[in-house]
Amino acid sequence: MEYNIKEKKENALLSRTELSIEIKHSGSANPSYENIKKEIASKLKADEKLIVIKHVYPAFGEGKSDVIAYVYKDETSLKKTEPRNKKAEAAAKKAAAEEKPAEPAKEAKPEEPKKEEAPAEAPKEEKPEEKKGE
Repeated sequence: MEYNIKEKKENALLSRTELSIEIKHSGSANPSYENIKKEIASKLKADEKLIVIKHVYPAFGEGKSDVIAYVYKDETSLKKTEPRNKKAEAAAKKAAAEEKPAEPAKEAKPEEPKKEEAPAEAPKEEKPEEKKGE
């Protein structure tokens, strides 16, 4: 695969470098986002955690793709600018929960036997008094 940086633009307001890259990958599948990140990190000597791949536009039948990527200067500017990835956060929480050792089972206290109560007497129904003498 051949990576060619077509355009490199510094965006000081957002503390990032915006890249437009052309990747030639004839005879193979489109490169994954992780492979693209690794290649950009090696070329620009940047940390992979600070690289965000925005789009990969493959050209049908030509064996090349156009990529738009951002390289941030620090992690705080990345977190301020980029939207949260809820799926990735949920997966990380789930993985963290699975890594925790199971807590020992709490000892069950023997239950006190319940006192049997006598059933309460139902109130007596009062019969309406019949009127006498009418």
